[in-house]
Amino acid sequence: MNLNMKSDKKKLLVVEDAADYQLVIKSALKDDYELTFASSTEETYQVLRDDSFDLVLLDIVLPDGDGYQICSKLRGQDSTKNTPIIFVTSKETVPDKVMGFSLGGDDYVTKPFNPLELKARVAAKIRSHISSQQLSDVIQRGDIELQVSSQRVYLQKGQEKALIDLTSTEFKILLYMLNHVDHVLSRDQILENVWGGNLNVTERTIDTHVSKLRKKLDFCGHCIESVHGSGYRFVVKNSNSYVA
Repeated sequence: MNLNMKSDKKKLLVVEDAADYQLVIKSALKDDYELTFASSTEETYQVLRDDSFDLVLLDIVLPDGDGYQICSKLRGQDSTKNTPIIFVTSKETVPDKVMGFSLGGDDYVTKPFNPLELKARVAAKIRSHISSQQLSDVIQRGDIELQVSSQRVYLQKGQEKALIDLTSTEFKILLYMLNHVDHVLSRDQILENVWGGNLNVTERTIDTHVSKLRKKLDFCGHCIESVHGSGYRFVVKNSNSYVA
């Protein structure tokens, strides 16, 4: 197993149909972030079905719809309701901005913009999002509730919550996965974040812990998916699917 960790860049979805602005945004952010571009609402929904992102840059005027619709849909999904959204658009009137914020936008940048300012705004929103996640003591993902300070995990079974007995290592693995829903997590990443890069931990050890965690999660165990050749991915199974 390769124990040399690669840089874990935050993933940004850029919804922008204008080629010139795609180039400006790419030039400003490519060194610090992993960028995925979509140029229409249809393409955006296709991308979101297959991947998840740490922040969304969202144009409003698109060839087959508008960014308001996309923002509203993102805020209605469990897996994206807290994902930072920055509108980047030529629509600059006060009503436009009010609409963007009322639908759940976190920031609003008008075109033309300074690339350095955009970069600073993106970095600020990601820092703020990470801080809020770390401060949150209770993490709810589908039928799983994890309490960080007490290191307790509950499963929602009908009207009752059942306490799940996890080891410290299993708890750390689950916490890492719940904070990275829909992300493919390599064994190297799990090793680094759970064991601190301990060279004595093997792939088989990681797989054994994940297998035991799945069993203890009972009917939620299938939320931890194996990704062939890559690692694991946690998926909230009872969330709504994206519909174009």
